[in-house]
Amino acid sequence: MNSRIVVLLVIMFCLTFLVYGDRYENNIKRSFTINPHGTFQLSTQRGDIEIDAVKGNEITIEVLLKSDKKNQELDNPDILFNAGSNSVTVTTGKGLTRTSASVEFTIKIPQSLAACSLFTMNGDVEMQGDFNKIEIKTYNGDIDFSGSMTDCFIDSINGDISTKLRKVMAGNVKIKTVNGDVKISLKEGSGFSIQLVSRTGTISSDFELVENSTLFGSSMKGVVENGIYSINVETVTGDIKLKSN
Repeated sequence: MNSRIVVLLVIMFCLTFLVYGDRYENNIKRSFTINPHGTFQLSTQRGDIEIDAVKGNEITIEVLLKSDKKNQELDNPDILFNAGSNSVTVTTGKGLTRTSASVEFTIKIPQSLAACSLFTMNGDVEMQGDFNKIEIKTYNGDIDFSGSMTDCFIDSINGDISTKLRKVMAGNVKIKTVNGDVKISLKEGSGFSIQLVSRTGTISSDFELVENSTLFGSSMKGVVENGIYSINVETVTGDIKLKSN
């Protein structure tokens, strides 16, 4: 065979692989009716999570797995759905860690739920809407929140955290991360007492706070408006930015 033809065939094969690299998909969809003040919890070893708070009384969950090869883990992923009238729990097992497939969770929950808890070992988390209590824990992945909440606890090892509150504060915020920047944007008129601590990074604020720098890092603290709620942010190797919107 002509060498030029061989080269052309190889190039065409490579291009086809790039375009159709994830040839196999498994799209899992579930929906559950839940009481207005119920709870939702997701715990996964890996996978990006996108979650919206919406009106209604139904939780919808879509799990999209993509892979360049067909295997048992793709066809029958290790995902457990446990649903009751007051709680819905989604858990992934060790089988999902063995697959090379990418995993994406797209979820809608009622904004009336009392609590939403998310945990992922490897994956980004994106949340939008009006929530009550939220808890997010990650090992590797960025966290992006936009909306409102009554209480918030975020704990991360590696990843940047962005929290934009589109309404006046209605609860406490606590954020801890080891390696990552933290950005918080607060609605004008919010009242809070605040403490920001970074061991090796810089801290900046649109609000008038008292700054303190030592050999062990830098910090800012203060009280804004009535100081009714609390904000505590701590990072080891990242910067902290407090913005007003």
